[in-house]
Amino acid sequence: MSTTVFDQAAAAYDRLRPAYPAEVYDAIERLSGVALAGALVVEVGAGTGIATRALRRRAAKVLALDLSLAMLRTQDRRQGQAADRVGARGERLPVRDGTADLVCAATAWHWVESAAGLAEAVRVLRPGGALAVWWNTLADRGVAWCQAREESLHRRGATWNGCYAKDYEVTRLDIDLRATGRFASVERHDTWWERTVPIADHLAELATHSPVIWLGAEIGEYIEEQRAVLEREFPDGMVRERYLCHLHVAKLRA
Repeated sequence: MSTTVFDQAAAAYDRLRPAYPAEVYDAIERLSGVALAGALVVEVGAGTGIATRALRRRAAKVLALDLSLAMLRTQDRRQGQAADRVGARGERLPVRDGTADLVCAATAWHWVESAAGLAEAVRVLRPGGALAVWWNTLADRGVAWCQAREESLHRRGATWNGCYAKDYEVTRLDIDLRATGRFASVERHDTWWERTVPIADHLAELATHSPVIWLGAEIGEYIEEQRAVLEREFPDGMVRERYLCHLHVAKLRA
C-alpha cells in the first residue's frame, strides 16, 4: 500500500504542482450547501496535501487518504496529527457509514475505479452531504509547445498505466454521478486561471506526472527535448501556464 509511482517524486510534486484558486472552494460550499468550517471532509488521493491545506485553512476537519505514504508524509504536520493522514484507497474508505459531510478528490479521481468509488462515497456521506471532484487541465493543449510534449510521449510509447481514465471526461463524469440515482443534484463549475513559472520549474513539474515517470531511463532525453521547445517559445525563460479547473459537485439526497 505504501509504494506508488509518485513516491520518488513526492518532494517535487509538493513544491511544483499547481494548486487551485480560492474560487473553487467557494463554489464547493455554494453548490454543495456544506460549510467547510467544521465539516468532516474525506479527501481521496490527497497526495502531498495541496488541496488538504486549503481545506484546513477553511477550518475543515480533513481525513487525508492516499496509497502513497511517501506523499502523505510530506504534508505539513503542523496542519494536523498523524492520524489525520491514512494510507487507503478510494474504493475502500476507512470511514463509518453516514458520517462524512464531504468526500472529495483533487486531481485524483482518475486513479479511482469510478463505480466502486462512487458507491463508497455514497456509503460514508451523511444525508445531504456531497461529493466534490475537481482537477486542473492545461487550457493550451492546442498550442504547439503543449502538443510537442504529448507527441513526444506518444512516440516513446508512454501510457496512463494504472489510471482508470486516460484523461478526465467532463460529461462522462456527470453521467456516472447521475446514474447512481443517489444524488439530488449534480452541478459543474469551471474556473479559468493562470500562473507564470521559470522553464526549469515547468520541466521539473512535468517530470512529476506518471507517464513521464514511467519513461524511466528516457526521462532525461525527454525533458531536454521539451526544454529546447520551451526556450524557443518563451525566450524570456518564463512559461505562461493557463489552466481550466473543472469542479463537479454531487449532493446526496437528504
